Parts: sequence; structure tokens; C-alpha cells
Amino acid sequence: MQGILKHLQFAAIIALAYPALAQQPQPGTTQSATEQAKVELAHAVQNPQAYRQVPLNASLIGAPDSAGNAKLKLRLDPNGLTWATLPNNDHACHFAVVIAALAQNGDVLRYTVQDVDGKIAANHFHLNKAVGFNIEGPVHPGAAKLRIVVRDATTGKMGSTDVDALIVTDRPFPDGRTMMLTGNPAAISGAPMGVRQK
Repeated sequence: MQGILKHLQFAAIIALAYPALAQQPQPGTTQSATEQAKVELAHAVQNPQAYRQVPLNASLIGAPDSAGNAKLKLRLDPNGLTWATLPNNDHACHFAVVIAALAQNGDVLRYTVQDVDGKIAANHFHLNKAVGFNIEGPVHPGAAKLRIVVRDATTGKMGSTDVDALIVTDRPFPDGRTMMLTGNPAAISGAPMGVRQK
């Protein structure tokens, strides 16, 4: 019962923090499809099993800034995303990303939901090479890991991965505590793939 309540609470938090989804559905979708996307994202954040429809991996780029956000590099298999060809022959995709800082017991300490509009130049687009995106995500003192969930805006296919995190007292945090985040690259889950720097 407590798990269901946590799921509903997280879904409600996503709805409050991501009002643009609730107010204006994407073209070609209905309000119920938008609500379904929020529920799926909330469930994926709380589910320890990895989603593999969009293979991805992630790594930390640096320590958190003073606002408590760290830069991450996402690498996604382009075959898991929907691509549109633009008039200039570049390729574009659209997906949502949830980055959540999780406690050891799986509780969500802090999170962000972001819409990503990716664009790859025609001469750099290859379906056999990973595509990379730099994004920022929240960290929190006491976080055991970051969970990253990606959901393709067109198909609803999802992928997820965890990045183990170690919080050490070293750097100022917005509430006065000090911290530093380091990632363990060997603990990053996700399908291995070739990486092309964007």
C-alpha cells in the first residue's frame, strides 16, 4: 500500500512540476496520452528494473554547482528514438528526460523533468553510432544514485539507467551543507555502444 501511495505522490509531483505537459498536449496526442506519459515516467523512476527500449548510458561530467546540479553526458542508441528529417536534411528527435536523485532505500530526494529537442547534422547522423546529449540533473546530500529515464515523445519507448553516486563533504550546497558528487563509471548500467561526441 505504501508503494502505491509513493507512486501516486510522485506522479502528482511530476504533474505539478511539469505543468506544460498537463496544459498543452503535444500535437497529435490527447490529454489522456499526456497523462499516461507522466504516469509511465513516474513508474520508471521508482522501478529498479532498467527499461531497455531506448538503450542508453550516462556519466557524470563534473561536481555539482552551487545550485546542486551536476552535468551529465547521456549517450542514446538512435534506433530507440523517433527521428524527423528537417528541410536541410538534418535529423531531429524529441524526448523527455527525468533525472532523479535517489536515497539508498529508493526514495526520490530531488528530481527534474526536461524536454529535449535533439538535432544532429545530416553528415553526422548514423544509426549505428550513439548520439550524445549534455544535460544537468539534481544531486542531493545523501543520494546513493541518480536514475535517468528517457521517453521518446512519439512512440513512448523508454530507457533508464542508474549512475552510482558518492556524496562526500567538500563543496558548498545551497542550504549551507557541503558536498561533492563523484560517479563510478563501472557501475553505470545500460547497453554498451560506440560513442560519438556531439
